[in-house]
Amino acid sequence: MYSCCRHVGNRRLWECKYIFKGGIHRISSTERLSFLGEATGHEAEAQEAIAAFEKKLEQAKEKLNSGIFKEKTFSILQDWGRESYGVMYETGSRGGTLLYEYIGLNMPDKLKQLVQQSNKGRDSLSYEVASEYFGDYVLWFLKDDYQSEYAKTVIWNTIPAVKNGHIIEIPGEYVGLFFYSDVASMTAQLDYIVDQLIALEQKK
Repeated sequence: MYSCCRHVGNRRLWECKYIFKGGIHRISSTERLSFLGEATGHEAEAQEAIAAFEKKLEQAKEKLNSGIFKEKTFSILQDWGRESYGVMYETGSRGGTLLYEYIGLNMPDKLKQLVQQSNKGRDSLSYEVASEYFGDYVLWFLKDDYQSEYAKTVIWNTIPAVKNGHIIEIPGEYVGLFFYSDVASMTAQLDYIVDQLIALEQKK
């Protein structure tokens, strides 16, 4: 990443190092892309990507804060197996930054309290309590070559989000798309999530 700034002046070099070594989480994804576009001489392309993302973001906000999605809660979960981590919750990676920070969706109260008390944006939940942290809608990340043990338990079919068909499964092949919160990744995440939610809405 540093090489993209070495030929634009010492001040720019220092700023790039600051962003990537110490301050990457202190600025927004759009601000970061704007800066990189300016620093590398691709400002027009960067602004075009930002504009496309912000347009889709506003459309998603309108969609997900109205109709059947209004005031609903969302969880991001993945089953790692009873003998491993149990069910992991996410609030930053795997689309968490997009859902909670950019779109402004709500996580379930119990999950929100857990995050605040533990100061952990990602952690494990035992099979015995995991159902208490499911939102009205769930992004349920799958793993390649692994069938969820939790989805085979008796409690699975008692969870409201499951009974209501509000589980959005993310196949293992798409997991990499949701790891990052740069503008390009979040634009693709928006497309995927909104398309899946619209599909659920059409089934009503």
